[in-house]
Amino acid sequence: MTMTTTEKALPVATALGAIIHQLMWQQQITQTAMAAALGIQGPTMGKKLRGRVTITVDELATIARVLGEDAGDLMLRACRDSNPKPSDP
Repeated sequence: MTMTTTEKALPVATALGAIIHQLMWQQQITQTAMAAALGIQGPTMGKKLRGRVTITVDELATIARVLGEDAGDLMLRACRDSNPKPSDP
C-alpha cells in the first residue's frame, strides 16, 4: 500500500497543530490569545501549531475547551490526518 504524493503522512503533532490553527482561524482566536490561555509565550504557541513543539495532554484539554471542541475528537482527527488511506490504483 503506497500513498500518492498528494497523500503524504504528516506527523501527528503537525496534523494536530494544523487542525487547531484552522479552528482558531474560523473562530477568530489569535495565537496570542490562545498562548495566554495556556500560560505560554506567543512564539511557543506558533511552534506548537507548526508541530515543532509537542502539545501536552493538559494543553490539549485547555485548547479544546477554548475552541468548544472535544480533546479526544481533535486527537482522533489528527491521527487520521497523519495516516491517510492509500488511494486505489
